[in-house]
Amino acid sequence: MSVLVDTNILLRSVEPLHPQHALAVGAVSQLLAESTPVYFTLQNIAEFWNVATRPIANNGLGLSIPSTLGEVEKIEGLLTLLRTPPQFMLSGNGSLFNMAYRG
Repeated sequence: MSVLVDTNILLRSVEPLHPQHALAVGAVSQLLAESTPVYFTLQNIAEFWNVATRPIANNGLGLSIPSTLGEVEKIEGLLTLLRTPPQFMLSGNGSLFNMAYRG
């Protein structure tokens, strides 16, 4: 069995005060401990970036770009990227979004 993580799980994992934080972190940790492949996609990262960098007043997390980048690097280090076939990429060079973009 393998699992594709939902973006909401990624978001809850970086919100220690959220009521579902422990559940999100625990579920992914258990899957990884059981050697279950846990995948993420570029779409997950785009959605995560959008919400993480959006101001709190606009229903985001209000994280800075460097903090968000650090969280994305953690995701990339823990989970496995499920590659998108080239015909579905948004640009010719595989770039999904500008890293200076805020949600």
